[in-house]
Amino acid sequence: MKDDRAIADYSRAEFDALRSRLMDARDTLRAGNRLLQSVARAYYVVYVTASYAAGKHGVKATHWRGRKEIVDQKFSHNEFVDVVWALYTGNKRGNVQHPGGSPGPTSAHYNGTEAYQQANKLYHIRVEADYGASLCVEPYTRDRIDELLKTATKLTEDLERLLCSYP
Repeated sequence: MKDDRAIADYSRAEFDALRSRLMDARDTLRAGNRLLQSVARAYYVVYVTASYAAGKHGVKATHWRGRKEIVDQKFSHNEFVDVVWALYTGNKRGNVQHPGGSPGPTSAHYNGTEAYQQANKLYHIRVEADYGASLCVEPYTRDRIDELLKTATKLTEDLERLLCSYP
């Protein structure tokens, strides 16, 4: 059965289960030296955390489906970095024209601009992992992969702080 709900509509238990599966996949891939794919799974951890936090803080994106303009919380991967921006800063960007009421993460690893840049890096690595042509299976060093995994962990920790601040 296909579940068409937005991640923002998941219960906390459903969100935690999804994130746990993604984190397990990330760790298993890293341990198995599938480095690029481990970063792609780390991206998905950040993506689902951002989507869930955005739902709790009222962030919405504007989409065109057919000839209809729709405002909802079904965030595409292309909107991911704009959702991160809205959560960190409370400001509009791109399709995110309803930035919600996020107070921004407290004691964050990144400010809004840095978070946007780091999220954008992860997004592009995920695209490369899932779709990019390469002459070698693992185009990055272990050190670079570990750096990207730490970036994803820091973003996830910041976004989790937003969930703790949710009333």
